[in-house]
Amino acid sequence: SDVGATSWLCPYGIITTTQAYMQFVCTEAGIITNLFVNAIANASTTDVTYTLNKNGVNTALVLTVTALTTGVYSNTVNGTSVARGDMIQFEVQLSTVGTVKGNIACSFLSLVA
Repeated sequence: SDVGATSWLCPYGIITTTQAYMQFVCTEAGIITNLFVNAIANASTTDVTYTLNKNGVNTALVLTVTALTTGVYSNTVNGTSVARGDMIQFEVQLSTVGTVKGNIACSFLSLVA
């Protein structure tokens, strides 16, 4: 991602500074919870924040990876509901030199019976 710029991440591991490229559509209503990032390499000299974005608005599903550290980070407290047709993606805030390499995951609980 570009240093000092907001970047957008899709579930397939692609990252860009163009938000519209990384949105994907929820095909059914549900709740998104349990955000995890497994930072396997971290050269960022400042903390990096990951936020689930829904329909262009940040949600409470946020976590921060501490500068220059590795390991599994999680937010298992917050979540957000989604409706069929909502557009979601992950926002990544990197404010300094360095990158974080790893994996991102979250849980989806369907509300469809």
